[in-house]
Amino acid sequence: MSDWQPRTVKDPTSPEARVTPMAADEAQVWCNFPVLVPRGLPPETTIVTQTLRPECCPGRPAGSAGSRSPWSEGNPSSYRFEIAGKGRKLRVKEFLYDWAPAAADQPCLWGGPTWAEPIHPDYVVWLGTDYMGHRGAYARIYRTSCELSVLAGTFSDEEIVTLYRTLEPVSPTHLALLGQQSFARLSYWARFRPRLVDPPHGLFRFRRPEDETYIWTDDQDVVGSWGMPRLDLQSPSGFRFDSAALFGSTGDAREVEVLFTSGEYRGREVRIVAQWAGCGRIDLPSRTEAHPCTFDTVIPNGDGVEVAFVDHRFGPHEAIWQDETRGVRGLLLTSAGPRMDRAWFEGVVTSVVAPP
Repeated sequence: MSDWQPRTVKDPTSPEARVTPMAADEAQVWCNFPVLVPRGLPPETTIVTQTLRPECCPGRPAGSAGSRSPWSEGNPSSYRFEIAGKGRKLRVKEFLYDWAPAAADQPCLWGGPTWAEPIHPDYVVWLGTDYMGHRGAYARIYRTSCELSVLAGTFSDEEIVTLYRTLEPVSPTHLALLGQQSFARLSYWARFRPRLVDPPHGLFRFRRPEDETYIWTDDQDVVGSWGMPRLDLQSPSGFRFDSAALFGSTGDAREVEVLFTSGEYRGREVRIVAQWAGCGRIDLPSRTEAHPCTFDTVIPNGDGVEVAFVDHRFGPHEAIWQDETRGVRGLLLTSAGPRMDRAWFEGVVTSVVAPP
């Protein structure tokens, strides 16, 4: 199993493309992310539903919409389970968040106050209110986005955090296999290149138009051939190059986005978006998104770098700056987790903005 191959339904109208009841171990072969299952449940509850939405080629032919997302023609895979008992119910949806950076590492809780609890040496869970107005939570574990929404009754913070702490891969073999793959190899958007989606990317306002052309690769030589600013592909300490994307058509490229990963099975990440100053979408002076956070300035090279974060202990952190010498403008985004505090982030900013 050294070479992972995606499983894709070719016809969006076929019965095979529909959401299907399926146990986690069977669903794993359809998924481009490690499927996680709880090893413990809240008192007097059971898992009542498990479903798979299989990966399918892009498109919305007549009769194919079903439960597919209305905001895109992309059809990535997802796994979902519901837990219920004694008049209360919650659901957990799992998928690879790959159409844009996961905004502030808490996209489904966007726009409202959140707070974090550690659940693993590399990960935290965020609690808050989701986009449907329900009690919600979010974590990325081994690159798997895990969205929780309370559908009926109430669950305590302790029960939700404990549930996240018990999530484990249904298949250690697939966890190891998927952990060997680059983001560019796994990503549905990298493989099929459907139209982009325009959600918030982070705490600083940065958007891309839906009709933007783009290409992803995990080959550093290809990245070098693009002739775009790469900040010398300077890897933050403990991180390694994973993948990169070029946005914009040939001869009119807007920016390059470089992804670095670290941790167990590439679960922690740092992203750098770089553009020639004035030629892309990184705004200076910066504009901000409508999400609670703290803004500040660090001075790694004598010039101020604007930074933002949600929690100084865990992140996620962002920075935006311009290198006048090289004529490069940059945006740096991190995931959130233990050992990713403010001091760690200032070291990352220094290594990227003012390398030795």
